[in-house]
Amino acid sequence: MQDSASTPTPSNRRNYHPLIQTAVGVLCLVLAYFAWAKIEPNQVASFLNALPPAKVYLPFGVIGLLIGLALARSRLTRRLPAFPKLQPVTLPQDNRLVQISDKSLRSIEVFDGWSETYPTISSAKKSIVIVDSFLVNEVGPIETCVKNAVAQPGVGRLAISIYMASPKREFGAQRVREKEGPHTSNEYKQALESPISTADWNAHIDRFNLSLREIRSHIATLPGVDLEIRTYPTMPTTRIFVIDDIDYFFGWFPLLNGNPAYSCCHLRDDGVDKAGKTLAKALHDQVEIIHSISDRAELEPRRVDEGRRISN
Repeated sequence: MQDSASTPTPSNRRNYHPLIQTAVGVLCLVLAYFAWAKIEPNQVASFLNALPPAKVYLPFGVIGLLIGLALARSRLTRRLPAFPKLQPVTLPQDNRLVQISDKSLRSIEVFDGWSETYPTISSAKKSIVIVDSFLVNEVGPIETCVKNAVAQPGVGRLAISIYMASPKREFGAQRVREKEGPHTSNEYKQALESPISTADWNAHIDRFNLSLREIRSHIATLPGVDLEIRTYPTMPTTRIFVIDDIDYFFGWFPLLNGNPAYSCCHLRDDGVDKAGKTLAKALHDQVEIIHSISDRAELEPRRVDEGRRISN
């Protein structure tokens, strides 16, 4: 049996016969005119010479040609199959995707450094939460911000919670190494892969104890402040400042440097859409988890066996 796809159909044949019919019709008209004028074949040349100049009959010829082509085109068009009308296609909606609207984008700001958080801290009305690895170089500026906050009219007691990496776990010592390791790639990689020494532990302990003393001396003594300082036993993941449970500042812990000079993001949980609410809840939950696993901070004694090695 012959494949039906090889059989030509009217829709896929080229249809030239309207043009042929038009040409044959024109030729018949010319021959009919010759017969009517009783022109013999040997008189055709003298007849053509007797015709008016081309500029006289050329316009009529062009008009006739255009009419013939229009008629042929109309016949061809009527013979072409009609294409089906295209229907709009609706793509399936993926409910797993969360669209971030322009409103959410306007609600998230990116700052060049953490010093841009100070105006918001200075305007705190109820609470300040700080999650960090250790807080040494910023105790002075934060003290100034807290003084400004409690001096605002109508502000009651200000609850301040500060969380730092525990000096009893190796994560703080690892963080010191990440910040201050060699700046050549091979040496830096070797330093990060080597076991943590007692000197590494003591480097973190010294920074932790200094932070704790500075916070107690400069912030805990301020009037109108309820301060708690706690430690968490996990690896530092995200630095977070939360002001009055509405302004969230967050950023990462960069390698070979500290946070204060690095960029951070700001999300104000006020009138944001679903995506912004989801992010604010994630940051809030992170702080809650850190609080649930934290302990009250105390000064940590230095380790004395400098030759002892502690594996990760």
